[in-house]
Amino acid sequence: MIYLKKYPKITILLIVYIVVFFTFSFSQIIIENILSKLSILGIFISGAMYTYSFTASVGTGAFLILAKAYSPILLAIIGGIGAGIADVSILKFLEKFGFSSELDGFSKEGWFVSICNKMPFLTSKIFLNVVGIITLASPLPDELGVILIERGKYISAKYLFILGVIANATGIYILASLFN
Repeated sequence: MIYLKKYPKITILLIVYIVVFFTFSFSQIIIENILSKLSILGIFISGAMYTYSFTASVGTGAFLILAKAYSPILLAIIGGIGAGIADVSILKFLEKFGFSSELDGFSKEGWFVSICNKMPFLTSKIFLNVVGIITLASPLPDELGVILIERGKYISAKYLFILGVIANATGIYILASLFN
């Protein structure tokens, strides 16, 4: 309850993710089949869904279905572009609603500071960027990756689209190659 008062935006965002996750979980197969019938547009939408936490499983599942009909390279390019656009929208959302101030406050919590003092590499800019890029490439939600990259400050926000396309396209290519 203390975190709800202290970090209302982060708490509300997590609650929304949980509700939407359960909503999409029950209709995942239907959505995946619709996306597979939309051809190139379905690949693009699947790429965007591959990034968001509550639709990552649906996007990943759609790529598994699409991998049977399309080449991994096509899936990677079109899906990567959709994912890159989605990554930029995540960053714009975080900037618009002022999550940085809450994240700064959260990073000063005693338990978090204690962990970082014991493992100082966790807050190094290189570590944050590397883990952020790996998160973008994986089917894990890109919100975490975008936050880590934004926190690392090594990569400018204007290059996030390019980074998002490359990282997500690599992840989609690997996934599609495994199921092609």
